[in-house]
Amino acid sequence: MCLRNWRLPARTSGIARASTPSAFPPPSTDHRPARNEAALDLIVAWLGAMFALAHQACFPDGVVNLIYASEGDRVGRELCTNSKIQKISFTGSNEVGRLLMRQCSDQIKKVSLEPGGNAPFIIFDDADIDGAVDGAVQAKFRNAGQTCVSANRIYVQSSVHDESAEKFVKKVRHLSVVRRLLPERSRRQPKIESHIADDNSMRGRTINMHALATPRQGSLR
Repeated sequence: MCLRNWRLPARTSGIARASTPSAFPPPSTDHRPARNEAALDLIVAWLGAMFALAHQACFPDGVVNLIYASEGDRVGRELCTNSKIQKISFTGSNEVGRLLMRQCSDQIKKVSLEPGGNAPFIIFDDADIDGAVDGAVQAKFRNAGQTCVSANRIYVQSSVHDESAEKFVKKVRHLSVVRRLLPERSRRQPKIESHIADDNSMRGRTINMHALATPRQGSLR
C-alpha cells in the first residue's frame, strides 16, 4: 500500500447553512466554521444553544450566525431555496435529509449529509462477553449517552442474555457523575428519561437498574 501526503486546498463554498443535532453540537460544528473561515466563507448556523460558545472562541464577528426559529419549516425552506446560500450541511434523520435534498435540487446546490438512525449493539453467543459488555457500556454512556451514535438498543442472543445483562448492570453501577457537571444538556431531558422508564415498567418489562436524578447544580445551566 502506497502512503502519500495529501494537501487539501482551501476552496470557498460561499455562504453555508449548517444544521446539527442539539444533543452533540460542539464537535459536530466546530470543524465546519473552521474550514469555512480558512476559505473566507460565512456560516449560517441553525443549531443547539451551546453553539453560542463559538462567539467566545476565536471566530471573527459575522463568520458564525446563529438562527432561532419558531417556524422551523419556513426558515429551513428559505435557507435551502435562497440563492445566496451556496451549501447545506446537515446531521440528522434520513427523512429530513431527503427533504433537504429535494429542496436544494432545483438549484443543484451543494449538500453534505450525515443522516441515519441509531443502529443496535448486538451480542452473539460466540462473542467475548466481557469485551462485548465493555463495548456496550462505552457505546451507551460515552458523553453521558448524548451522542448521535449512542446505542439505544442492545440485542443479546438468548443463551448469553442473563450473563451479559448481569455484567452490564455491574459495570453501570460503578459509573458516577463528575462533581459539578450534570450529565443532561437541559432540565427537560431527565423528565423524558423518567417517562421512558415508567412506560417500560407499566408494560411489564424488567428494569434491572433505575438510578435517580442527581439534585446537584452542575456547571451547565
